[in-house]
Amino acid sequence: MNIFVINSGSSSIKYQLISMPEAKVICVGMVDRIGLEGAKIEYKAFLPSGEVSLTETKRIPDHASGLNAVAELLTDPKVGVISNPDQVHIVGHRVVHGGEQFSKTQLITKEAKAKIKELFPLAPLHNPANYLGIEVAETIFTNANQVAVFDTAFHQTMPEVAYRMAIPNEFYEKHGIRPMVLWDES
Repeated sequence: MNIFVINSGSSSIKYQLISMPEAKVICVGMVDRIGLEGAKIEYKAFLPSGEVSLTETKRIPDHASGLNAVAELLTDPKVGVISNPDQVHIVGHRVVHGGEQFSKTQLITKEAKAKIKELFPLAPLHNPANYLGIEVAETIFTNANQVAVFDTAFHQTMPEVAYRMAIPNEFYEKHGIRPMVLWDES
């Protein structure tokens, strides 16, 4: 089974393709400076014949162009590691803020996407780009299950006193804002 993991940022996409269950990374890379001059794609594949590394500078106007370029490299007859996008079974997306709605890995559904959009104000620099990565991946890896892993899920087990004491009540009650602090119960 192949799992494609992406971290879609405001102007970049970092990615890995992992073969499971052996947890073997078969490809890794990054699309950087999306929408800017000097955009580039970095691609490193671990083929049976050896390691292949490529860096391409090209026009990448948006995330769809960037992720499509990665899909072309993944399936390229010479340097690709899969023959078609259907060989990706799961696409894992890093999403920064899951609010209180998401406390663990979440299968992406229409409802989950709507909730992620509602959380844009909690991570305005990250969640919109994370969401865009989901939208684009759904068009490329049409047969793959899309799942989201939330940075904030780690903090869901904190006791209430830890996530409420550092901020005014209004922040939590009106906006669901919880500071991410470490809590030592010793």
